[in-house]
Amino acid sequence: MPIAASEMNIMFDWFAAQPDTVKGAVVGAIIAVGGVVLNNVVTYLNTGRQLRHDRKQKETERLLSMRRDIYMGVAEHLFGGVWVVMALSDERSDQQALMTSWRESSRFMAKLHILASPKLLEATDVTNEELSRAVMQMAILRSMLVSEADPAKKRVLIVSTYKQALEMVAAIQPRIATVAAAARSELGIKIDEAAYAALMHRSSTRLRAYADETVQKIEGLLNA
Repeated sequence: MPIAASEMNIMFDWFAAQPDTVKGAVVGAIIAVGGVVLNNVVTYLNTGRQLRHDRKQKETERLLSMRRDIYMGVAEHLFGGVWVVMALSDERSDQQALMTSWRESSRFMAKLHILASPKLLEATDVTNEELSRAVMQMAILRSMLVSEADPAKKRVLIVSTYKQALEMVAAIQPRIATVAAAARSELGIKIDEAAYAALMHRSSTRLRAYADETVQKIEGLLNA
């Protein structure tokens, strides 16, 4: 309840009538109480700011942890797809087991749409589409290889299937590098992107050369 003007006057009159020692004690008490109140207010404001900062920091760390787990899963899915492409070139491989394992890792692709930036989503979708086409093509070639009964035709299929697998992988590698660069950017992982891109390009070039060399050796063995 507000203090009336008359009550204020009475208080001032009382204060004026007091000796200096009493006045000093009253003023000191007021200053002390005011200091405590001011300190409490400052502490309250600082605590509020700290709590808001802590909540924001925890939320940032939680999102970063979620991104890290999902992006690592996406990387495993893409590189796993590369392995599937190569494995399908071998008629002795277990196609059903390969496809089942790769489908299971595709769950990370769906989760990617929740947290990833448009740049990362586009790079990943393009890479995954190309990888999916490669897997399907290799599955068809493998079926032809398995069902071929003519020895001469089968030798040709063995060589062409293996060569196509290597060429597909060599073509996909640079796209995976683009995905990795975008993911690292969102995770705050800094590396020399130009050097990494050059490394992947050299790897792709070596793989193409290896494909040609290996195919020649296989042809030599089959025709011996």
